[in-house]
This record gives sequence, structure tokens and C-alpha cells, in this order.
Amino acid sequence: MVLAADGDAFSVGGDLLAISAADDREQYVEDLAETLHRAISDLHNLNAIVVSVMAGVTAGAGVALAAAADVVLAADSARFSIAYTKVGLSPDGGTSLVRTAPSPVPHPPQPTPHG
Repeated sequence: MVLAADGDAFSVGGDLLAISAADDREQYVEDLAETLHRAISDLHNLNAIVVSVMAGVTAGAGVALAAAADVVLAADSARFSIAYTKVGLSPDGGTSLVRTAPSPVPHPPQPTPHG
């Protein structure tokens, strides 16, 4: 299974305007988190290899979703942001684990002409 976006971003994170406009913000965020956790759990339990392909921005819960894949491919244009704390929220979807995960494998060295 391949997770990818068609556009300039894999995920821009949660809709903060929708959260702030919700009648019951706490319940709204709880429902979002439950949906995210279920999606991540379902990805982990799939009987298939999951590959996420990122280009452009991947933010918030999108980072957790992308990191749930077995293989993560990031273009040179990929940018990641886990900004929950900037809006007073705690990281969710396992992103606190993502922040401490090993760095991705660097590009292999490019061949150089021998002269």
C-alpha cells in the first residue's frame, strides 16, 4: 500500500479553525485523536507493506500517519513539522516517538568522475 499526496503537501495537520469553532472542543479533539489512532493501528495491522511518500509539507498528525508506514520515502522538498505545543496541545499519534527515532538514511554518495 502506498500513502502519497497529489499536490504540494502530504498533510498540513489538523484544521485549527475547525477545532476552535467546535461547540465541544475537547470532544472534537478526542474524536480526531481516536480516528487518527485507529488509522495508525490499522496500518500497523495490515497484512501488506506500507510505504509513505512525502514531498512538500508533512505536519502534525500527518507526521504520525507517514511514520506508521514500514518504509518512508521523503523527497528533497519534504519538510516536517510537529507543532502541537505551539498551539497548546500535546503530541499525538505517536509523534513523541517519531521525534526520538533515528535519523533517516542519507542519500548514497554520488559517483565522481575520475580524471
